[in-house]
Amino acid sequence: MTDGFEVANGLAPRGAEDDRPVDTDGDGLSDRIERAIGSNLTSTDTDYDGLTDGEEYRLHGTDPLNPDTDYDGLSDPAEIRGFGTDPLSSDSDVGGSTDGEEVARDGTNPNRWSDDRDEAYDMDRDGLTDAEEEALGTNPWDADSDDDGLSDGAEALRFNTDPTDAASALEVDATGADTDRDGLADTLETLLGTDPLDPDSDDGGVLDGYELSLGLDPLSDDDDAFSDTDRDGLPDYEEIDLGTQPDNADSDGDGLSDGAEVDVHGTDPLDRDSDGGGINDGDEVNAGADPLDSSDDIIDTDGDGLTDAEEEELGTESDNADTDGDGISDKDEAAHGTDPNLADSDGDGLSDGDEVAIYGTDPTNPDTDGDGAPDGTEVDAGSSPNNVYEYPPGEYSGGCDTGASTPSWWAGLAVLLGLGRRRRQS
Repeated sequence: MTDGFEVANGLAPRGAEDDRPVDTDGDGLSDRIERAIGSNLTSTDTDYDGLTDGEEYRLHGTDPLNPDTDYDGLSDPAEIRGFGTDPLSSDSDVGGSTDGEEVARDGTNPNRWSDDRDEAYDMDRDGLTDAEEEALGTNPWDADSDDDGLSDGAEALRFNTDPTDAASALEVDATGADTDRDGLADTLETLLGTDPLDPDSDDGGVLDGYELSLGLDPLSDDDDAFSDTDRDGLPDYEEIDLGTQPDNADSDGDGLSDGAEVDVHGTDPLDRDSDGGGINDGDEVNAGADPLDSSDDIIDTDGDGLTDAEEEELGTESDNADTDGDGISDKDEAAHGTDPNLADSDGDGLSDGDEVAIYGTDPTNPDTDGDGAPDGTEVDAGSSPNNVYEYPPGEYSGGCDTGASTPSWWAGLAVLLGLGRRRRQS
C-alpha cells in the first residue's frame, strides 16, 4: 500500500504487518473496498437484502447498497435464489414486461419472453387494450367483464357506462324491447345507429348483438368475416348459420373442433357420433376409422375382445384390457360370469384371477366347496377351498379346533373301516 493510502486510512506507513487487507465485519470485502463503494464496514449486509456485501460485490455483481439492483420490483436474493432471473436486468427474458410485473401482476414466467403481456394488446378483443382494461379495473381476458351484454369497449368508448357494473347498462335501456331479436334493445340500437328492424345491420353475417358483445362494429362488415372467437377455424358468422357455438371450439364435445368437422372430416359438428355407429367422431378419427361409416365402428382399442362401444356400455375402460386389474381380461370376465369392474366379484377375499388361475375355485361363489367357510378364509388358514371336508378352525369347525386337518368324526370313521378290513383278513 502507498504511504499516503495508509496514512489516510489510519495505518502505519512504516509497518508492513498492517498492509494485509482488513475485513472488520468478515463479509468478504476488505475495509478498503467497503470505504471505496460506501458500504458499512461493520455490517455484513449493508442493504439488508439477505446477501452479504461480499456476495453481492464479488459473486453476483449486484449493488450491496441497493436490495433491488435493477429496480424491477424483485429483490436481488429473490431473483438469484428464487426465480433464477438476472438481478442486473429488469426484464430477464426481454419480453417487454419487468420481472416484477410478470411475477406480481401477470403471474407469468419472467424467464420466458413468449408469455409477456403486451399492454398495447387487446387479449379479449373488446376494443380496449389490456393496459386500458387494467386502468378501468376490467378483466383483459373477458370481453364483457360485468356480463351485462355490452362489451367493455362498448361501455367505455360508446355509452360511457361502467364496464364493471352490470346495473349501469340499464342506463341505456339495454333490456327493453328487441324487435329484430338480434340481442340489442331497440333503444340501444338507436343510440348505436344500427337498425332496430334488421338483426344484422351491416349484413356481415353476424347479428348486431353478438358483434357488440365481441367488441366488433355492428355497422361495418369488414370485421365480420375475420371474427373467429373460439379460434376453431370457422368464422363466427358461419357458426351462427350452422348452429354451433361461436365461443366453443368443440360444440358437440366429440374431441374434434367444429372447424375440423366441417372443413376436414365432413362430420356433423352438432352430433358426437355422426354415423350413429356407437363411437364418437373424435375416437374414430384417432383410431383411423371413418367417422361417416358406421360399419367400421368396431374398434377395440385395448385388444381385449370387446369393442369400445361394448366397453362403454359395460362401464369398462376401452384403453385397458383388464379394467379391474384382477388378472382376467374384460372379455374373459364375461365368459366366467364375473364383474369386469370388480376384482373380487364374489367378495370372498380372493381376486377373480387368483380363483381361476391359482386355486381353481368358482369366482362367482364365495364358498366353492359349500363347507361354510369363504374361499379366501380357507386359503388364509391353509385348508382347501375345494374340499367340503376340510375347513379352517374355529367357527367353521363346529367348535373343535382341528386346524386344516381332517375333522375328528371323519378320522374316527376311517379307523373303524380300517379295523373291519383287518378282521376280515385274519
